Amino acid sequence: MKKKLFSTILLSAVATMATAEGYDYLTIKQQDGTITRLPATGVTITFDGENLTATAAGSTTKLALTTLSTMQFTTDEATSVASVASSAITVRVTGRQLCVSTPEDATVIISNLQGMPLGQYRVGSGSSTVATLKPGLYIIKVNNKTTKIQVR
Repeated sequence: MKKKLFSTILLSAVATMATAEGYDYLTIKQQDGTITRLPATGVTITFDGENLTATAAGSTTKLALTTLSTMQFTTDEATSVASVASSAITVRVTGRQLCVSTPEDATVIISNLQGMPLGQYRVGSGSSTVATLKPGLYIIKVNNKTTKIQVR
């Protein structure tokens, strides 16, 4: 069973690596519903017996093969923040409005891709419309969690 799962994931990784160009993220979903997204550019995937290790942009994720549900390359993360989903914080774009939901007060910092802050906002618990943004790519930091969004 483990060899078959390992072989399937390995073949899937090799097959999808050839088509990773043009995708923004490697998205890994575990059986418990946890989703991990890593930048697809420069991603490396290795296997060491019973674990998958994915490294991208200085971030390394190690997961047991037996916990994996799916692994695929994706282009869109504008409607959720994988790194903050586990802490019950969500970030989404509705039209051109940046909306943040958080169970506690939070600081939201909007930056351009060069890291230059464009605005800092304090939001209370619950759902808040933070700002109306021009089309483009932005880095959003909610407390100590960071993600990239695209406004079209």
